[in-house]
Amino acid sequence: LPREVLRACSGGKRKSRKGLGDGLGKMRKLSVPHFYGAYSALGNQTNLYDSAARKPQPKISYGVKNAPDYILTDTFLKRFSNFVRHDKTFLDPRTISKDASLQVIAEQYIQFAELINKTIKPREIQTVIGGDNSVTFASLLALLRREKNPKEIGVIIFDSHGDIHKKNTSPSGNFQGMYLRPFFDTFDNKTVDAYVKKKIPLTNLIYVGNLTLEPEERVFINKNKILELNKETLKNRMDYALTCLTEFVKRYKHIHISLDPDVLDKSIMPAVQIPAENGLLLEHVLPLLKIIPEEAKSFSVDLSEIDPKKRGIKRTVEVAHKMLYLLLTGQTL
Repeated sequence: LPREVLRACSGGKRKSRKGLGDGLGKMRKLSVPHFYGAYSALGNQTNLYDSAARKPQPKISYGVKNAPDYILTDTFLKRFSNFVRHDKTFLDPRTISKDASLQVIAEQYIQFAELINKTIKPREIQTVIGGDNSVTFASLLALLRREKNPKEIGVIIFDSHGDIHKKNTSPSGNFQGMYLRPFFDTFDNKTVDAYVKKKIPLTNLIYVGNLTLEPEERVFINKNKILELNKETLKNRMDYALTCLTEFVKRYKHIHISLDPDVLDKSIMPAVQIPAENGLLLEHVLPLLKIIPEEAKSFSVDLSEIDPKKRGIKRTVEVAHKMLYLLLTGQTL
């Protein structure tokens, strides 16, 4: 088994998941999802960079901004006995000067984080629906301002991309490729870095996905021994991966899940900004998602990157609903 998986699994000793549950799953079902529709394409100022093809995409995609309308439908929301909803519309990235872009984007997301923290109530699950995946910046910022100790927060990223560049290593310069870095490391833009005063330890971060990374991201992830659960591990040692993730989830007071649907293969998730050429399958992802409502003491979620202007949007939304509902309720659609 890969070294990074062994690190999370009690020195590599295999444990059965039987008996690991602590009854919190029943408590979690009583929690109310608080949906925040984030109508944002702020992360898309220039053409998105396709890490697999090693070149920019031919067009800038702004359709992702309207994805909350396709996810938070009346039909889907009626499946919940109770829920709360707030929405926020963000500036069009085409109206922001490139010289001031990071500062303006950060300020927009700070306003969103403030909205979240003014409206979220105890026993509610913070659930942000983007939008491009830079909305995770606001999700994590709101969480850090509520939770006093960043060491008690675990972060699980379901994605085919790292999104952990510094400004000077990003091939596109888009914020959606660097929004994670300020939360785990010093960021090379003083304005953005100053907004994230408390850093989460890198040991509190897990990636789930068949990551396609730029060289700078791969060096950073390897150097800091950040845990990855990739397709090979999930295909060949799923039981072991489930144990690893369960132990990770139980370690922290709060778990944040960032769910980028391009973690799944393009045959399953076609209508996303950069469809994955060799992504995971549902049989890899759903068992991992089910751990969260069963084992987490508390958790928050964001889902992003769906592009309603692309082909296959109906299929994409159906699968997104399946994953989101499982996360929030522990039940399958």
